[in-house]
Amino acid sequence: MLLSLRGVLPFVAVNRNLAQTIAAGAAAIHARGVEAEAVRAVGRDNPALQTNRGLAFHATDNDTLIAYSKSTADGDNAVLAVVNLDPHHVQTGWVTLDLDVLGLDDDAPFQMHELLTGARYLWHGRRNFVRLDPSASPAHVFRVRRRVRTERDFDYFL
Repeated sequence: MLLSLRGVLPFVAVNRNLAQTIAAGAAAIHARGVEAEAVRAVGRDNPALQTNRGLAFHATDNDTLIAYSKSTADGDNAVLAVVNLDPHHVQTGWVTLDLDVLGLDDDAPFQMHELLTGARYLWHGRRNFVRLDPSASPAHVFRVRRRVRTERDFDYFL
């Protein structure tokens, strides 16, 4: 499953508090009504989430937000989860991504496709802003899209 502890078991011995924080985030998502089938589909459709390898944590400036990613070894599939651990209040903050882990360039924009809602965002650089309202969306689960298409990528027939 996408946000289970199965993918972070090696961290349990190193940092029990970290494992408890991740478990709390997973429980928060389930408790707040995120469709179980949508979460299962995300796990099924993303090879990065089907292995215990490729886990990385990303810094946030808000202690009630946790951000982590999983990537395949070849870098073709990368998923970033940002979870609001506060079940009662809207939380905002800046996520500082480790672009090297995600296979991204410092200067190139990249698309973040929100897999639970279908929304798409254009992000630039390491620091990006998130806002999570527990009554609407307790978490973002993004598929990282390295190549941003422009109008030059399409044929137009007039």
